[in-house]
Amino acid sequence: MNSVLVVVMKVAHGAKAAARKAQVGRPTEAFSQRLVRALAALDYDVLPIMLDAREFGVPQRRSRLFVLGVRRTQEHESIGGVDRLAALIRETRDLQGQELGLAELVSASQAIGDLETSVNPTVGLSAKAGQVDIRITAKAATRAAAAILNAGMEQRVRDKVGQFIFGADDDTLEGVVARWLLDQHRALASVECGTGGVLGGRLAQLGEVFRGGVIIADGTLNDLAAVTEAARLIRSDRGSDLGLCASVIDAPHEVPRGLKLMIALVTPDGVKTVERGFGGHTALAGQWASTAALGLVWRMMKDEG
Repeated sequence: MNSVLVVVMKVAHGAKAAARKAQVGRPTEAFSQRLVRALAALDYDVLPIMLDAREFGVPQRRSRLFVLGVRRTQEHESIGGVDRLAALIRETRDLQGQELGLAELVSASQAIGDLETSVNPTVGLSAKAGQVDIRITAKAATRAAAAILNAGMEQRVRDKVGQFIFGADDDTLEGVVARWLLDQHRALASVECGTGGVLGGRLAQLGEVFRGGVIIADGTLNDLAAVTEAARLIRSDRGSDLGLCASVIDAPHEVPRGLKLMIALVTPDGVKTVERGFGGHTALAGQWASTAALGLVWRMMKDEG
């Protein structure tokens, strides 16, 4: 059987290790350099490239070195070799941007990068599954003076990314959604598949506005049409205003390779959906899917004003 052997390896930069070795008089050649030489000796075409997680939609600066290798074979030339492999990785980045409906992926750090250089108050980012916390910390002689500094910086942050902010302090996405549903005298029911029950667990915190959730067998909802129909059925069955469905399925042939998240929200006015690839750790997929589902409800809230 014809095949092309491909190697993709993430390696440490080695800068700090090299510095420590230099201090004790040891050789400072980085492991990545030795790896490139070793792969070349095994008849691989090799290309080291730097990739930053923020270029793939992750709201965090995380630059890493990857070593790409393609074995020199007859098939090697037909697919374009290691340069084509690097191009495919960049195409993956662009496809993710299209899936999210963005002309260009912009991370939280890029959006407020100039504010992160502030000395007082300081501004820091903490990335979580599907959301980013922005922390503002001020130092002052009194609590009141610190609060004034924090308020000024918070307004600057809101001026830049306010359309993406769902709350402040101890607010949670599910808590914000619950308050809105309660104020609007609406109720929500859910169904999920392949999420480990994470969505229902978070929705249970909504209290009386949550009409209950159903977990069905993994792999049952394999396309967006099935996910939408499940949301429609749960809404009808529970007599709720909103029906929400989240499904996580294996997607070995998708870009990025790994899993696919599909979300559908059915309301009296129509249907809203989200479909995207997920290349992260499988244990986090349920959390990402539940955040995407709650985010869909939150965006509907914002659209309705």
